[in-house]
Amino acid sequence: MIIGAGPAGLATAAALAKAGRPVTVLEKADRVGASWAARYDSLHLHTVRWLSALPGLPIPRGYGRWVARDDLVTYLHTYARVHGLHPELGVAATRID
Repeated sequence: MIIGAGPAGLATAAALAKAGRPVTVLEKADRVGASWAARYDSLHLHTVRWLSALPGLPIPRGYGRWVARDDLVTYLHTYARVHGLHPELGVAATRID
C-alpha cells in the first residue's frame, strides 16, 4: 500500500510492481501529482531535467533544461501510465493497521 501519487509514491509503486509485488496506490486528491499542480504557475524544478527523472522513464528533452510545473505534472501522469499504475484517486487513508 502506497499513500500518495506524487513522485515518491509513483517511483516506489513502479519499483514494487517491477519486482512482481502487488501494489495499491491511494491518493486523496483527484489526480496524480496534485500537490505539484497546485503550485504557482511559473514554478520550475531547481534540478536539471536529466537529474530529475524517476527510475525507468527519462523526462522528455522537449521539456527543457529546467522542467516547468505543468510539464512535471504531465510527466507524472505519463509515468503512472507507462508503468501500469492506476492510483485510487479521491481516497484518503485514515488508518493503518
